[in-house]
Amino acid sequence: MSQNFSTQNAEQSLNLSQDSTNDNEIILRVNNVSKSYNTYFTALENVSFNLKKGEIFGLLGRNGGGKTTLIKILTSMIRDYSGSVKFLNYDLRERQHLVFFKANMAYLPDKDFLYPSMNALQMIKFFSDFFPDFSENKALEILKELDVIPQQKIGTMSKGQGEKVGIALTLARNARLYLFDEPLAGADVISRDEIFRIIRAHCTHGASIIATHLISSVEPILDTALFLNKKAMAYGSKTALLTGFPSLEDSFRYYAGGKDIKPLLDSKDIIESSGNNTKSYENNNLQDSKVMESTLQDSVKISQDSKNLQENIESNSQDSNITESSIKNTQNSNNSNLQDSINSAQNIESKEDSKKYDI
Repeated sequence: MSQNFSTQNAEQSLNLSQDSTNDNEIILRVNNVSKSYNTYFTALENVSFNLKKGEIFGLLGRNGGGKTTLIKILTSMIRDYSGSVKFLNYDLRERQHLVFFKANMAYLPDKDFLYPSMNALQMIKFFSDFFPDFSENKALEILKELDVIPQQKIGTMSKGQGEKVGIALTLARNARLYLFDEPLAGADVISRDEIFRIIRAHCTHGASIIATHLISSVEPILDTALFLNKKAMAYGSKTALLTGFPSLEDSFRYYAGGKDIKPLLDSKDIIESSGNNTKSYENNNLQDSKVMESTLQDSVKISQDSKNLQENIESNSQDSNITESSIKNTQNSNNSNLQDSINSAQNIESKEDSKKYDI
């Protein structure tokens, strides 16, 4: 009861309701967030991005790249950082906003948080008592869609089945912000596709963040993404990040590798950040013509090299055929001479035998 009362008071004090969000509203603003431990280790450096209503955002990076640190900042588990995080324009550094934020944020951690002695149905009851916005019917519906038996004990489930229970419990909240930290580590391909469909269907009124190093696994569901390696290596729409690359993994390798030559871009929606320096790459005829000219020159060079290589192969092949023919002719000549010698010797021997026996 006390939690219900606190949540209601917080929402009334902010004069905010679920219906107040519009399609273009920014749910979350992260501005120049940095986090250092002592003076010798920087976990995050000037990370910035916005998250709009309805978006599914990928926080993508290597292990140790700062994803978990940023998630802890976004969930207010870490509060000692520089920069700002605003949820619906309310600064999370101010304590009076934290109750409202936590009442409207659903978080699925990367660690096991389910009780192995309980079954899924008991976990649903537990969450229902703890979160006022939790829907038991919604949780049961999601479990059914994911082929999870509610009466089965958590401790007897596979890793993938346990993850499905966690996803159902998270999505059963009527939140405005959903945070998923490595949600698909144990999911097979079929289950992953079903989870994506469910996340997309149940997060329309809010926004979602999926933090993972499994970039290819989450690519199909993402709208926007940020490549994180302690700082924002690149940030933009999925379409923009894919420009010039066959996959997000290849795009991530490129931007995380820090190469100088930029891909051919056709969007203004991509931003590359390096520490305090932020660069926006925009499409313009001069840039495109230079990149295209370079690409064409490379193509011509590759084509010419391929032609020269083919000519060398053919020349070597002809030389090989000539040499092989010469060897065969020499062998045939030697064989013929040897046969003539044998025949001559046989004739001489035959004549001598004729004389010996007066034949």
